[in-house]
Amino acid sequence: MGIREELLVCMLGVLAVLAAAYGIPRIYGVLRRPEGDGAPLVLVRGIRAFIVSAAFSSIAIGRLTDSEGFFWFGVFFLAEELYETGVMLLILRWGRSRGFV
Repeated sequence: MGIREELLVCMLGVLAVLAAAYGIPRIYGVLRRPEGDGAPLVLVRGIRAFIVSAAFSSIAIGRLTDSEGFFWFGVFFLAEELYETGVMLLILRWGRSRGFV
């Protein structure tokens, strides 16, 4: 493993920790007090950050161990979950603008 791959793995690890540090408090806060106005949006953003953290961790593990399975799982998991949560955010914002949420 070259220096560039080691730097990539380190950066992915740091980004995974930062994403988890951003997402977990939001998820916990909404689950503690779910009656807030923007609670669904905050919950989805927290889940999205946690998913990014898990995917970055999987990609980093894949690069670190030269495991293509972990690497590609992380890539496809990240893409699919970002698509899903993006659509969910669009639906929640649309509903909120119409007074449904």
